[in-house]
Amino acid sequence: MIKLITVLVALVFVIGSPMLLNAQNRYFYGEDRFKVQSPMSVSVQNAVRKDKNLRDCLPIPVDFSSDRFEATAINLNRSSSRKLLVKGECGNSATSYYFWILSKMGKRYEPIFFAAAMGVEIQKTNLRGYPDILASGCNANTCFYELFAFDGRKYNRKSSWEKSVR
Repeated sequence: MIKLITVLVALVFVIGSPMLLNAQNRYFYGEDRFKVQSPMSVSVQNAVRKDKNLRDCLPIPVDFSSDRFEATAINLNRSSSRKLLVKGECGNSATSYYFWILSKMGKRYEPIFFAAAMGVEIQKTNLRGYPDILASGCNANTCFYELFAFDGRKYNRKSSWEKSVR
């Protein structure tokens, strides 16, 4: 009986782990430090350094050893293929932070998502096995939203809208 209970508990943990990981890591706000940090290897730094969006991030050259950049592992499609969410403190106002999702391709990482926002939220809706991602930010008058969907290779903006805060 004890062995059966142990096996059932182990199965629930193994099967439920990816779902728990996704449920715990749905919201990523720029001002909050990642709860579980992943090291930013040279290949991760190179992927971000090569991304065209980084040129708007000051100061250049970017110092990845500073606390302005951090990374955390995420599991978007409930597979063993983990992705890294990288956050950099780069913009201002509604685009205070830059967010990249990097996917490991062989020995290097490639960006599959980028948004300049105050935060990103992993949605429950999905396309091609990957969830949609909502990026948002606000200034004194308006909140801005962008919804991204996965096309099989990378995330593309699906829609965008604004809401007045007054």
